[in-house]
Amino acid sequence: MLFHPSHLILHSFLTVEVFDVDSIKNCIHIILEKWGRIDVLVTNIGVRKETLIEDITTED
Repeated sequence: MLFHPSHLILHSFLTVEVFDVDSIKNCIHIILEKWGRIDVLVTNIGVRKETLIEDITTED
């Protein structure tokens, strides 16, 4: 199978201090500056709370 440039998957990995709102805002800024949008966001902070991401507060 030949590799074609259109098959490239572009991605970034960033480490963020999730308890620091400024760190989160800086990460978002970096992503938007580089890519212009966020298509997929994967978090792995080891906390499980059954709520929608837009309903999570900074206290959560």
